[in-house]
Amino acid sequence: MIYTYAKIEEGIVKNVALASSNNDIFADDPNYVRIDNLDPMPQIFWKYDGAVFSPPDAPPVYDQIFSRIQKYQQTIPALLTDIYTQNTINGITLLQSDQLFDDYEDVIIRLSQGAFPTALYRLSQKTPSGFVTQDMIDGWVQIIKSHM
Repeated sequence: MIYTYAKIEEGIVKNVALASSNNDIFADDPNYVRIDNLDPMPQIFWKYDGAVFSPPDAPPVYDQIFSRIQKYQQTIPALLTDIYTQNTINGITLLQSDQLFDDYEDVIIRLSQGAFPTALYRLSQKTPSGFVTQDMIDGWVQIIKSHM
């Protein structure tokens, strides 16, 4: 099962993210509220008062969307450096790093394009295998979330 969450900042939905039931990465994060059971499902820029979601007063404007995308794109180098640093600390060898690029190419492409929510969704679909542990995947998720 896939769960859908709204990331709330200052009473506004800033992001909508997905998590699988076997890797529900947002369940314990107080900034995320589960929304897949709501009709209509809240979207980015909806308001949240702690109990009820409501549509924005006006449709999102180009500048707001543009600035969010620009922020993600400006963060890409630091985010990737943080992930690569953590991988090195975790003792990933050259051969393992090469394998990571093959196995996680879909995630890496999304991160390199600034599509952080989609990268998180893809990570939620991954299961530990080989040398990749759930702790490593969870660490990558936390790094991405810290840059959002």
